[in-house]
Amino acid sequence: MLGALKFAIDKALKGQASRLVGLADDYKKRVIYEVKTEVKEQVVAAGVMAALVVLGLVFLMLAVIVGFAALYYWVTLLYGPLIGFAATGGAALVLSLLMFTVVAIRAGSAKPERTPPNLAQIRADARDALQKSQNAVTSLAYDIKTDLGSTLETQARTLGRRTLNAATGTVRNGSTEALLMTVAATAVIGVLLGRKR
Repeated sequence: MLGALKFAIDKALKGQASRLVGLADDYKKRVIYEVKTEVKEQVVAAGVMAALVVLGLVFLMLAVIVGFAALYYWVTLLYGPLIGFAATGGAALVLSLLMFTVVAIRAGSAKPERTPPNLAQIRADARDALQKSQNAVTSLAYDIKTDLGSTLETQARTLGRRTLNAATGTVRNGSTEALLMTVAATAVIGVLLGRKR
C-alpha cells in the first residue's frame, strides 16, 4: 500500500519525491557524521583536561609532602623532634583553616540569580519560524498547484492554516508540559518517519 502510494506520488511529481527523499537522507547522514565527529573531539579534549588536572593534583600533593618533611627536618635540627612535629602539625592546621575559610566565603557569597527565559522573545521566534514554515508550505503548494491543480493547493493551505493555528494556540495558551509533549511527539514521529524501511 505504501509502495503504491509512493509510486503514485513519485509519478505525479515527476520523480521529485524520490530526489527529495534522497537529499533528505544525504543531509541526515552528513549532520549525524558532523555531530559524532564534534562529540568525539569534545570527549577527547575533556579526557585530556581531566588527566592533566589529576596529574597536577598528584604533583601538588607531592610538593606539600616534601615541604612538610623539609619543615620537620629544619625545625628538628634547631629545636628537637617534638618541636619539629609540632611545627609541621601547626603548618598543616594553618593551611586547613585557610582552605576552610575560603570554602566558607565561597559558600556564603551570593549566587547569581537565574534570569527567567524571556517568553515574549520565545513567542516571537516561534511566530517567525511558523511564518517561515507557512511561506515554505505556500511556496511548495504553488509548485504542486502547477502539477496537480488547485484542489490540492486549497487542501494544503487549509491544512497549513490549521497546523499553524494549532501550533500558535499551543505556544500561546498551552502549558509547558503540553508544549514539551508536542515537541517530543513531533521528534518521535520524525524519527519513525526518517528511518529506512
